[in-house]
Amino acid sequence: NKEGHKWDPMEKTAHLKELIDCNERNEEICDALEDLVRAGHNVVAFTEIVDHAIWIHQEMSRRLPGVNPILYYGTMKPDSAKKKAYEDVKANRSMLTITTYKAAGTGLDVKPWTDIWFMTPMKSAASVKQTIGRGRRTDTGKTRCVLHDLVDNNDPTLVAKYNQRAKVYQTL
Repeated sequence: NKEGHKWDPMEKTAHLKELIDCNERNEEICDALEDLVRAGHNVVAFTEIVDHAIWIHQEMSRRLPGVNPILYYGTMKPDSAKKKAYEDVKANRSMLTITTYKAAGTGLDVKPWTDIWFMTPMKSAASVKQTIGRGRRTDTGKTRCVLHDLVDNNDPTLVAKYNQRAKVYQTL
């Protein structure tokens, strides 16, 4: 794929499956999330795939039992669980939120988030800006907003996608 070329759905699905099935990559993400939370940062981690969010949440719940990480995604069942997760996120009841880009796309205003993690590549410039905006909200005592974008340098398509996101970062 050339920079600017859109992925076809099958190619994108194969790339994302490969990313989320990589244990070494997932452990690297969890190590980084754990370090940030233990350092007192309020972190939100985004992924495109629900199963990936669930796996990361389970691992982080095991690693940080007192933190009670929040898992939030749009197709949660039952609806009462989805509503509780949404309320927990909005009320900032944990130092770690694991969510999907789609679930946190609109209507989610959590000012204390200090660190944003992109665990899988983003779709569009508008989505990148909107997601970064989640962490750029000001709050009393908040002194930082850091974006962590995991770049998979071994895949030219994913590097090209990162280069597209980097152009967006320069406009912010």
